[in-house]
Amino acid sequence: MHDWTLTFVGPEVRVARPTPVQRGTKSLTVKAERRNLTMADLDQADAVVLFNPGVGYPNLREGWVSALEAVKASGRPSLITGHSEMDSQRDLTALEARYGALRFATAPAQNPFRSRVVIADPADVTHMTAANSHAFVLKRL
Repeated sequence: MHDWTLTFVGPEVRVARPTPVQRGTKSLTVKAERRNLTMADLDQADAVVLFNPGVGYPNLREGWVSALEAVKASGRPSLITGHSEMDSQRDLTALEARYGALRFATAPAQNPFRSRVVIADPADVTHMTAANSHAFVLKRL
């Protein structure tokens, strides 16, 4: 049997009851927990995904320090998305400032699976954004 668990963790995650899905011998459980990511969350993880984290955004930067340290300590590959090219570049700049040169498994680019819903950034209405607009994959942080 192949058992998968997909757990969404973060300070802005909408909490939901675990949702198990079974198809033949394969099962998937999706969970959502509103809290900060810790090293314990990553002990059994194969990879880490940070959806639109804003690790380089001035108002959010400090809130990501402990989670990023856990991701780094885990040594896991990381998929990181951004609301726009500018947002993704800001995150890259912040990560490089903190950890030095980054090793990419997939270079930064527009995400073909991005949301098609485009909205103006509330902080700058001339900056158009879409959830998961751009993405990159790091071999490890």
